[in-house]
Amino acid sequence: MAGIGAGTAVLAILVAFGAVHLSGSLSVPAVKIAGAAALGWMALRIATTAAPAIGEAPRQAGLFAGGFLISILSPETAAFFAVAFMGLMLPIRTSNEMLMVAAIVAIIDIGWYGFLAVALSRPLVRAAAMWHHRVICRAAGIVLAMLALVSAASAFPLG
Repeated sequence: MAGIGAGTAVLAILVAFGAVHLSGSLSVPAVKIAGAAALGWMALRIATTAAPAIGEAPRQAGLFAGGFLISILSPETAAFFAVAFMGLMLPIRTSNEMLMVAAIVAIIDIGWYGFLAVALSRPLVRAAAMWHHRVICRAAGIVLAMLALVSAASAFPLG
C-alpha cells in the first residue's frame, strides 16, 4: 500500500507538471470530452470488477517497488489526474499551483493508502471489504460516472 501511495503521488506530480505545460496548447473542450470518455470507461470497468480470490496476501520482499510501479504506470490513474488537472476540478495554470496541488495530492494519497493498509491488515475489516466488494466497486463506478458527466458538461459552459 505504501508503494501504491508513493507511486500515485509521483504520478500526480508528473501529470500536474504536464498539465501546466500543455494547458495552453490543447483544446479544453476536447480534453474534457476525452477525459469524460476515459472516466466513463473506467467507471464501467470498476463497476463490473469481479471479486478477488479470498486468501491471505503473500508477504514478500519487493512489494513496495511492485506497488509503486503498478501505480505510476496505471493509465487509469493518469487519466483521472489529467481530467482533474486540465480544468475539471483543479485547473492548474502556474508552476507554483502545480507544486502546491502535487504536494496536497501526495499527502492525501499517502495518508489514504496508509489508512487502507492499517484497516485492511485487520482480518475482520478485510473480510467485510471482501464481502461488500460488489457494492464498493459499484459505488466507485457511480462516482467516476458522475465525474465523467461533469467533465462532459463543463466542456460546453452555458452562456
